[in-house]
Amino acid sequence: MRNLPGKPVSAAVICALFSAAAVTAAFFAGPAGADPYIIWSIRAPRILLGFIVGAGLALSGAVLQSIMENPLAEPYVTGTSAGAALGAVSAIWLGLYPLRGVLAFGGGIAATAGVYLIASHSSRRSPQTLILAGVSISSLFSAFVLLIMVLSRESAYSILFFLTGNLQNATLTSNITAGAAVLAAGAVSLYYAGDLDILALGDEQAAFLGVDVEKARGVLLFSAALAVAGCVSAAGIIGFAGLIVPHIVRLTSGASHRRLIPLSALAGGGFLVLCDAAARSVAAPLELPVGVVTAFFGAPFFLYLLLRKV
Repeated sequence: MRNLPGKPVSAAVICALFSAAAVTAAFFAGPAGADPYIIWSIRAPRILLGFIVGAGLALSGAVLQSIMENPLAEPYVTGTSAGAALGAVSAIWLGLYPLRGVLAFGGGIAATAGVYLIASHSSRRSPQTLILAGVSISSLFSAFVLLIMVLSRESAYSILFFLTGNLQNATLTSNITAGAAVLAAGAVSLYYAGDLDILALGDEQAAFLGVDVEKARGVLLFSAALAVAGCVSAAGIIGFAGLIVPHIVRLTSGASHRRLIPLSALAGGGFLVLCDAAARSVAAPLELPVGVVTAFFGAPFFLYLLLRKV
């Protein structure tokens, strides 16, 4: 017990050093090395977007793992990513490319609303019902995405590029939009950090301790969806960041969400920036989708969690 007071400080230092090292490496990774124009005009906006998206996915994962009482929960089990993907793919298919971000954002929020309505009208209101509803909605929307790809072969490559996740289209608008969504979600999550700690004890215990379980879970679900929808609209589908990072941070910071949420965001930003640097470098001059790189890290970690019976 003597070392516990220093634990949050050491965890914060570790996350800060990791993120700083990742950002520094990302500025100089890949072709063109230290060319000033490349660094400040192309890489800087991209690195900023990567940090924002990584932070949003990681803090959303930390929240969802708590409210769903499932250590394998991550931002895409709520149907938000599938809804955002369908919105973006529809924009590409209809030739409304400038509206891709708007439709992706709206699709993500609409999908989450559908999941929440289904779960709230179920005879069994529980975190497991939310997960099942999210998986069902995700499967349905993913089927629509595949149908559009079949019907619009000329747009199939653009659609596939979006679905595998990338940070190439970082702009001032995308950074501001995604950043605002992540900041809002982070603020709401921190406000409910105490309730999140209590929810981890189970619904009955949380209600006994005075938490409005349905209200807290609904608000936190939509705050996580806000961050995920903003991230997907800006960078496409990037999996596993919301699963890996909260678990690793929890090992160093403990389970208190007042520490876990900001540290997950900090480490998540560094993680995705580092993955993007790898995506730009390992097959240069070709560039891999960053979602492919995160999957290479995330899939083995997911199997590890399953094997140790999380």
